[in-house]
Amino acid sequence: MSGARKISYWAIAVFAAAAVYWHLSSELLAGLFSFFVLDLTYKRLSRALPRVAARWTSLGVFLVCSVFFVWMLGVFVELSATRVPEMISIILPRLNALAAQYGLSMPGSLDDLRGVIISAVVEHAQALTKTSGALTRELFEILVSVLVAILFHLNVSRRARIGGDAAPRDNLLYAFLLEFAERARIFVGGFETIFRIQILLAVFRCAVLAVFLLLTRMPWTHFLLVATFLLSVIPIVGAFTSSALILAAAFTVSFHAAIGTLVFLLVLHQAEYLIYSRLAGTGFALPTWIILLGLLIGEKCMGLAGLILAPVVIHYLREELRQLPSPPLSASQA
Repeated sequence: MSGARKISYWAIAVFAAAAVYWHLSSELLAGLFSFFVLDLTYKRLSRALPRVAARWTSLGVFLVCSVFFVWMLGVFVELSATRVPEMISIILPRLNALAAQYGLSMPGSLDDLRGVIISAVVEHAQALTKTSGALTRELFEILVSVLVAILFHLNVSRRARIGGDAAPRDNLLYAFLLEFAERARIFVGGFETIFRIQILLAVFRCAVLAVFLLLTRMPWTHFLLVATFLLSVIPIVGAFTSSALILAAAFTVSFHAAIGTLVFLLVLHQAEYLIYSRLAGTGFALPTWIILLGLLIGEKCMGLAGLILAPVVIHYLREELRQLPSPPLSASQA
């Protein structure tokens, strides 16, 4: 193994350790997702357009899609501001009656709930201030990671030569950059596979829930379908959020409807989990148990983002091990 390759492995290891230590999972996902969309759009457009036009058009498409997503998120928040209070106003009296049977106390109305929330906000104002500051800093870091992905895409799509045409290529820096670029290519390739799997899961989830909502004639079906469509694109968190909204809507119908909906959602979540591990194992040509083990370890290391990145890391390690020659067998092993 060359010295440049060894250094590139150490650089990848340091980068991974830094991402885990400083909790850069959200920033890493934002950068990878942005680069994936840019790169995929560029590859499609470059088949029909010159490279320069395809490069800048892909950037324009990415910006338009980003603005559209932010706008749709704003529409969803606006709808939630009207629909969610309606749900709560129906759910609270029923929960209060149910809690009274077990000697528990709960807010009896939406106004009482507002009072509880306001009291909690006042009591934990300092902690909320720190949390909002951390979220603001994380949002800024995510924007920086997206900017890095855009600049990296523009550089790669130009096929710029490292160090320029006149730069010497027989030095360690040039060899290291080539090896590091190869490591990054393998990692990004695994992420592209995972993203395609997530899209398939989102389509599957939206289709199943749409049929369920229409057959059960769930109230606020239009709002729930919009929420399911938008939130299913977000891995893990989006699925649980949309499920919570559907469960809340079912509870406004009856307690038995909520129980039936909860059972259906639990079965759906288990099916999604198995389908995800199966698709990831098939896409990476790995046994399902390795993917499941990686999901558990990834969640412990990086939380929800670790669930997304775990199959990518497993795919990367597999590809690297396949490129390395096996050590010669000893006489006893032979």
